Formats: sequence, structure tokens, C-alpha cells
Amino acid sequence: MNQTTSLTAMLSPATLKWVLVIATALAPFLIYFDTARSIVSIWNSSETFAHGYIILPISLWLQYQVLVRVSASELMFFLYWVNLPVMIAVQVAVKLLEK
Repeated sequence: MNQTTSLTAMLSPATLKWVLVIATALAPFLIYFDTARSIVSIWNSSETFAHGYIILPISLWLQYQVLVRVSASELMFFLYWVNLPVMIAVQVAVKLLEK
């Protein structure tokens, strides 16, 4: 029996789609945690920006509305082309930092 199975083989396309969506949605908050913390601090202290808490649920709802219309293969294609420039930029940065 083959013990090495990929994550995509173990998950259904629907589950994989949700894992990718959640990871993509949380990545900016994890990468820019200090910035996110300061934004929330501003939302807490200023009445001008108090509406900031409603932006995330609205954004998630809009993303969900798109996802229910998009197949898993279309989503994978989109994520590939969106992430490709990021992956290339990271590789270039790593090469430049190694010099």
C-alpha cells in the first residue's frame, strides 16, 4: 500500500476549496499581525472608523457569493495565477538576499 498520499488526494474538491479559501483569507492577518492589531486598536478608539468591524463579514459574504458560482478547477486556476507573481517575487528576493 502506498503510504504517501497527497493532501489533495485525501480531501474532496469542496473541502479543498474551503481550506484554500480560509487559508487565503487568514494569511494577510497572520503575515501582518502587528498592522492588523493597530487597525483594530484604531477601530476601538475612534468613532470615525468604528464601522471597520463590519467590513470583514461583508467581505467574507461577498467572497462566499462568488465561490458558490465557481467550480473547484476554476478556483485552483485563479489561485495559481494570483499567487504566481508572489511566488516569483519571493524567489527573486531570496536570490537577492543570498548575494
